[in-house]
Amino acid sequence: MRRFSGFLRVAAACLCRNKVDFSDLQRELQEVKKRVGAIEERQTLQSLLAFYSSRPMQKLSNLNEVIYYCLKTGYNAEIFCHMELPVLLARLIMAIDTLPCGLNAMPSVLLVRNTYLDSFKKLIKCDFPDNDERILHFRRVVADIEEAHSKRDVLGTMAMGLLELKKLLSRHGQYVFSQNKKTFRFCF
Repeated sequence: MRRFSGFLRVAAACLCRNKVDFSDLQRELQEVKKRVGAIEERQTLQSLLAFYSSRPMQKLSNLNEVIYYCLKTGYNAEIFCHMELPVLLARLIMAIDTLPCGLNAMPSVLLVRNTYLDSFKKLIKCDFPDNDERILHFRRVVADIEEAHSKRDVLGTMAMGLLELKKLLSRHGQYVFSQNKKTFRFCF
């Protein structure tokens, strides 16, 4: 928002001098600010995902193993999970983003990605669990994340995304075939 705030002030001042309806101008200005804020938030989130996904991980590579380890009462389990869960989720999100052939744009796949993304946001907003209050809060967040992930059948939802892509490609193939048929008729 910082980049565009000077531009917005100058544009607002210039438009006000031209006797434009001020309420419409304010509405448009608020809409532009919302859009710019959303773009900058998306860019910030993408850079956070890139940072966390580039960090090395511990030997635990399965989300269920990490969640099980996080919920165990033990020395530094919360600290370990506070450091490792965002890395794991960022890698999963980046893996979904790099799926081939438009699979990452299918609605079912986007549901899984958004579930992981929401979990990632919750984890990076958590304070470092260094006292009892923060530890309890972190455990509640991890339990909420586990519940959200267990509600969404990730494997089934991803399979549904494959079926959606297959259906889309078959419709595209039928369209191309019908267009080629029409072109072939015009040739003779």
